[in-house]
Order: sequence, then C-alpha cells, then structure tokens
Amino acid sequence: MAWLRREKGVVYSPSHDPEKTSRGERFVIYPLLNTNLIFFVGAPAAIETNFPSAFFDFTDTAYFPGAYPEGTQYRVLTQNRDPDFSRSIDGYDRILRENFLQLPASDERLLRLAREFAGRAETPRAKAEAVAARLRDGYSYSLAVAHGRQDIGGFLFDSKSGNCEYFATATVLLLRAAGIPARYVSGYAAGEYSALEERIVVRQRHAHAWAL
Repeated sequence: MAWLRREKGVVYSPSHDPEKTSRGERFVIYPLLNTNLIFFVGAPAAIETNFPSAFFDFTDTAYFPGAYPEGTQYRVLTQNRDPDFSRSIDGYDRILRENFLQLPASDERLLRLAREFAGRAETPRAKAEAVAARLRDGYSYSLAVAHGRQDIGGFLFDSKSGNCEYFATATVLLLRAAGIPARYVSGYAAGEYSALEERIVVRQRHAHAWAL
C-alpha cells in the first residue's frame, strides 16, 4: 500500500500535475458510515482534508488513516477521469494478473460460456465489449426476491435475470475465464440534485456494482 502525506492542508497523489487545471468537488459525509473510504468522482489528484494523510492500494481504492466522524468534509481536486495512482506501485501489472485472474473453481461451463461470449474478438477490449453485449442483450435486470437467492450459476444458465451484483459478478468471472484481469467494484451511482442545498445528495439506494 502506498501512503500520501499532507502538505499545508492538502494531500497530493502521485499523479498530481501542478501545471494542470483542477476541478474541485466537496464531499460531506452524513450520517455516520463508520468507514475510512474516500469517496470521489474522477481521479483524485489532491485532497483538501484535516486528516494528516491518506493511502491507496493496488485496486485504486483510497482511504483515510482512520474512520471519520459524522459530518466529515473534504474536497477532492480532480485532473483525470479515471483513478490511476496505483500505477506508481512497483510491479503493478504483475499484481493485477496475480490477483484478478483467480476463479473460485474450475468450471467447464463457465469457460465454454466465456469463449462463446467472446466469439472472434481478439483484443482484451474487444472481448470485454463482446461479453458486455451478450449480458446486456440476453439477460434482464430484476430485484425480485427469488432472484436474490440464486447463485451465480443460476443467474448465468437458468433464470438469466438478477440485480447489478449478478451482472457485475458474472462479467468479472467471464472476463477472468477469458484471461482478462477483472474485479468486482461496489459504490454509488448518480444521485439527486438538491436545489435548496446546491449539492448532489447520494443515498443508500444509489448503491451499485460494476466490473472493472
């Protein structure tokens, strides 16, 4: 894990470029979440915070050194769209392959399905797009309680219906089976704009899952 230390109230990431223009977004955490995760939109180039430091790991997840109290505020300065500060870690590409190609067990059905979905695609990007297209066109989104009790095999081969966690998990497994490092990511999507407060409010119901 890599640490970033505060300088004059600002924690700078390795990707920060003093010559580039930064876009600032302020975050207010309420109610108490009992976490030290740093939420952000876009790649954090710097963080204005009262915490003495921050750190990140090879998954591009950022943390404060301790859980923050209710009402914590910090401001994230963004310069790039995607977080990439973990690339400063030595052996990053090797770490990706060691950690994000693992499969829970040898499943011939999963391997065959991955080959079928990837089709004739040759590059990792083309394979990922092919897998996403097959899931998008052949499966349906559902919050039905019954679908929440199925395993991933039931989703892929039987019901072909489930929530975002099933789609994200299936995508990760299919990409890994095709030899492409992938991981499951959870967070929040969208939000509600409050004209009164002039801010975006992100609630628990905005929780979402992705494959990365």
